[in-house]
Amino acid sequence: MLQSHATYAQAGAEAQPANDVAPQAKLYDDIVSTNARVRFDAAMQLEGQQEQLLYNLPVLLKSPIPDDQKMGAVAILGENRFTPAIPYLVNHLEWQINLTNPAALAAWYGNLYAPWTSLTIRSGHQRELSDLICTSPVTGSLARIGLDDIPALLDRISQLDDERIILVCDNRCILFEGDGNVAAEVTQLRLQDRFQKETDPKKKARFQTALDLLRKVRPKYWNRPID
Repeated sequence: MLQSHATYAQAGAEAQPANDVAPQAKLYDDIVSTNARVRFDAAMQLEGQQEQLLYNLPVLLKSPIPDDQKMGAVAILGENRFTPAIPYLVNHLEWQINLTNPAALAAWYGNLYAPWTSLTIRSGHQRELSDLICTSPVTGSLARIGLDDIPALLDRISQLDDERIILVCDNRCILFEGDGNVAAEVTQLRLQDRFQKETDPKKKARFQTALDLLRKVRPKYWNRPID
C-alpha cells in the first residue's frame, strides 16, 4: 500500500485501499476460471480496482504529509494523464524549481541512488516512471497531461509575482501547443485575450508581464509588436 489507512483518514477519504488477501486470491483464481463469464467478470473487477486506486491517489495530495513524499503519487497520476491532478501540479511548479538549491536537492533525494540504473527496473514503462519521479515529477507530469493544463497555467499566471514561475508557465503553454512559431503565437493570443478581459489591475499587470517575458525570452517568434 502507498499509505496507511490513517493517512487516508486524515485526508478525509471515503474510500479505503483494499488489503483483504483472500478475496484478492479468489479474484486471481476467477480470472483463469473454466467459466467464461467468471473470467470476464474477474477481468472487469481487476480493471475497476486499478481505476479506483488511481482515483484514490489524489487523496494523498490533500493529506498533511510533506510535498517531498507525495511526488511518487504525482508521477503516477501524471503518467496516467489524470487531469484532476492539474491544480496540484500547477501550484507546485516552485517545488521542482527549488530543487536547483543543493539543500533542497539533498533533502529530496536523501539516500535514493539513481534508480533508473537499478537491475530491479526491467521494463521501459518502469524506467519512464522512474525518470519521471526522479527528474521532473511536476513538469513531466504536466507534459504528459498536455493541453488540458493550459487554463490552469493561465490562472496561475494571474496569481504570480515571481517572474521565474510566470516564464515557466509561458513555456509550458508553448510546449503543449506544439512548440515553434505557431505554438508561441497561439500562447501570445491566449495571454492577450486574458489581458484584455481582466478587470483586476494586479492580474492585468501579471498577464502583461507574461507577454513581456515571452517577447524578451523568445524574440525570434515575434514578427509584430505586442499590443
